[in-house]
Amino acid sequence: MVGEDIIEAICKRTSRQLMAVQFNDVEKYFLSKEKSSLYYEGFTRPVFNILFEIKNYSKEKLHVIQEVFTHFSKKSEKVILPLLMLNIGVDYLKNGNDQALYNLSKKERQVFENQVLLKRKFKKN
Repeated sequence: MVGEDIIEAICKRTSRQLMAVQFNDVEKYFLSKEKSSLYYEGFTRPVFNILFEIKNYSKEKLHVIQEVFTHFSKKSEKVILPLLMLNIGVDYLKNGNDQALYNLSKKERQVFENQVLLKRKFKKN
């Protein structure tokens, strides 16, 4: 299995109490194989599947998933956009916040500015 299959399985089948532990154990495995990028890249597809099946997730479990993604977004930039999509999707689909979609462009601009423009600026210097 690649990262996205493992991430999806953890999100779907693991209790919220064990979820953070499972994610950390899998990350250790990927790091030991020096393939951590596969793990972090794998965060994107599960986001779409979570949002498609959001009615099957409790708010408590979604909260834990968001916390886990937030934790990993600090370790790899490859998790930042999936986290952003997840947060907006949960806010819109689970919390019924119609404004969440309108806020997307503002948040996307912030991510682009922080992750792309600032990095380009520092590379030039």
